[in-house]
Amino acid sequence: VLPKRHGIKGIDDSKKLTSRQRDRLYDEIKEKTYFHIAKCSHKYIDKHGLRKACREVFKKAYKGLLKKYPELQVQELLIDGRDNFKFDMKATYIIGGDGTIPAIGAGSILAKVARDRYMARMHEKYPLYEFLQHKGYGTRLHRDLIQKNGPCEIHRKSFAPVKDMVE
Repeated sequence: VLPKRHGIKGIDDSKKLTSRQRDRLYDEIKEKTYFHIAKCSHKYIDKHGLRKACREVFKKAYKGLLKKYPELQVQELLIDGRDNFKFDMKATYIIGGDGTIPAIGAGSILAKVARDRYMARMHEKYPLYEFLQHKGYGTRLHRDLIQKNGPCEIHRKSFAPVKDMVE
């Protein structure tokens, strides 16, 4: 949740920003906004599917936000994308919202930096997979390393290249 006079310059779609810009904005966003970062495990995604996992993480983020900041009065959720998850309050879905709505852009920056930092920790644990390089996205390098080394503990078994290997 962005306060009206947050004064944060440069919020945009996280994919359009450099790593350095995202890191700077991450710290400023955490300092000047109301936020809660929620996550979902690879095991949950494998068991329930990516769509349900997204819905659950949205709910966890919202509930965590209200628990962390009970004084907040939230009337509407603004969500990037086209999905139409049902919530117990008004939710508006905006395709490309992370590049046009500052609150959504701020959320995309928090999510991307938190995930990238997690993948940096996973790189330390599983250096053969070069997570620092591709951050776990389905790039050619990522697929090639899975093919070469086999999947590791954190790979989603429902991710097509891993699923094909396991089957």
